[in-house]
Amino acid sequence: MTLLRCCRNALRQLRQPQALPARQASTSTGAFFPGSLPPNSNAIVTPKPPSESWFTGRPTLSDAQIKLDKLLSEVRSALHENGFLPRYDSPASQAKIAVPSNIVDLVNAGYRRRGSGWGTRPALSGRLSCKIRLADYRAMISTLSQLRSLQPLLVFADSLGTEYLSKDLRKRFEAAIGAYKSPLPPGGEGDSKPAVPDEFGRVYSYGARKNSSARVWLVPTSKEGAPEDQLGEMIVNGTSISERFRDVHLRNLILRPFALTGSLGAYNTFAIARGGGVSGQAQAIQLGIAKCLATLQEGARRPLRKEKLLTRDPRMVERKKTGKPKARKSYTWVKR
Repeated sequence: MTLLRCCRNALRQLRQPQALPARQASTSTGAFFPGSLPPNSNAIVTPKPPSESWFTGRPTLSDAQIKLDKLLSEVRSALHENGFLPRYDSPASQAKIAVPSNIVDLVNAGYRRRGSGWGTRPALSGRLSCKIRLADYRAMISTLSQLRSLQPLLVFADSLGTEYLSKDLRKRFEAAIGAYKSPLPPGGEGDSKPAVPDEFGRVYSYGARKNSSARVWLVPTSKEGAPEDQLGEMIVNGTSISERFRDVHLRNLILRPFALTGSLGAYNTFAIARGGGVSGQAQAIQLGIAKCLATLQEGARRPLRKEKLLTRDPRMVERKKTGKPKARKSYTWVKR
């Protein structure tokens, strides 16, 4: 009996759960260090990205923009510490050092003249080996224009004999300006190539507006017996301007470059317009005439550029949106 009782008690103890002195490895909260694995020669080692902007889609563009922003911040900080430049939200005339008014005007004019004197978007895309969107191109040109606007302050500080920029910073500043600067055409900043008169004095130019394009030729009128009250001969697509453009407003658009330069009746105009409507063709012819006059007359470029007649209007017809009858027009809301 005693033996049977001992066996029964032993079996009962085996059936009951027992507390372990340590937790299982599956539920342990301590750090787990696996055993050393043998080296695998076939494992693919992913190299470290060469740039912090490697995963941005256009790393060369991102790196260039980051470098320009950093350079602009360093140059402005150096000028501010030496008293040549106030805070970002203050005009340059409020600097600690009395900066001449002509230098302040040059700084302001250089910042406002953003976009002129730099390489085109295709040229910049080829330089950085990536396709650049228009928004990214404008951001880079804006940063470069801010850098260029500080050049008059740098020249003024050099004239005072102040050492405010380190040699490395000045070298990077000059390299950034020279790397992205493009040669300007003679006679203008940011304009297209000027037309060249041929041996007969004729000048050809091209204009465009929306979907319309125009090829324009200007020929000087003969000075002998040309009545002053006439506007010169103007032929568009083989017909006179009055027959082609019956709206007075459109004819005034075409004659506006002549009126600004005081050359009404001094040239005969021949144009071939294609595409779009009469309004777009009239503005395309106007652009072509303005380009020709900028070449034929020495003092005509300034008033034409001031009135923005030498630059093509980039606005286009906005596309129709889904669910709307036009680009922005909406249908009348009906309750039921």
